Amino acid sequence: PAACDFSSQQRLREEAEAPFAKARLFVWPTLFAAAVVATYFAATGMLAVAVGAREQAAGSSPLVDLGIDLTAVGTTGFLWKRELDARDSRLRRIAFGARLAALRVTQLGAGGGA
Repeated sequence: PAACDFSSQQRLREEAEAPFAKARLFVWPTLFAAAVVATYFAATGMLAVAVGAREQAAGSSPLVDLGIDLTAVGTTGFLWKRELDARDSRLRRIAFGARLAALRVTQLGAGGGA
């Protein structure tokens, strides 16, 4: 189901089951954006060294810096996606439980004999 298919009661229950999920859903995109910005600056720094516009700093390798930043982008992107998947899974489980609880139970063979 789409994110808009869940009731507010189901969303509140999901929030009660995972109280810090909203905080994580704020932190992961923020860290992802920071890693993308760092990757941009590492790439432009590597380009500047490659064309000779800037000298390479002692003890620093632009390629290693770019590799670290790309790893950070990949890791935070993976963790962000995993958090979104976990939230959707919790919401689907809660919605299924609500549909299951709403079912009516009827007695079969209500005619009197054993």
